[in-house]
Amino acid sequence: MISTLLSDFSRVWLFPKDKNYLGGLNELYDKLKKQGKFNFFDYFELNEELLTKVKDWNQKLEIYIFTTGHIQNTPGVIERVKPLVKGIYSAEDLPINKLSPEGFVYMAQLIGKKSEEILYIDDKAANLERAQQAGTAICLYTENKLLFQHIDNLSNQSKSA
Repeated sequence: MISTLLSDFSRVWLFPKDKNYLGGLNELYDKLKKQGKFNFFDYFELNEELLTKVKDWNQKLEIYIFTTGHIQNTPGVIERVKPLVKGIYSAEDLPINKLSPEGFVYMAQLIGKKSEEILYIDDKAANLERAQQAGTAICLYTENKLLFQHIDNLSNQSKSA
């Protein structure tokens, strides 16, 4: 039974305002910082619908973020996200990465869960494949509606089990 959501950050919780931008969000953030002072929210937007839904999910699920980079620590972002999750982990700060199943096994141990208790959410199929190899359930993020349906279905399955 799924008791824990483990989620990537970029392009799940945070998006570029420019819908045509296809690059990495950490890379864009670093580039903007090098150019000097800028307003973060002129270039990025939080997934407000997800932030609201997570408040409901917290009643029945433990929620963690497992990402790469550091954009999640930006002032204005961290204050909004941190109270909604049990932990935020960047692969850069840990002796692991998201490029191998072992990284997901490590994360399960770190948060005190069995792999089969975790649903991992990411917008990149390669990361999901590695998570699945580690024994976690997976969900490809493409839009809120589908993610919410997926998690609601899991919740309904656990109620009937």
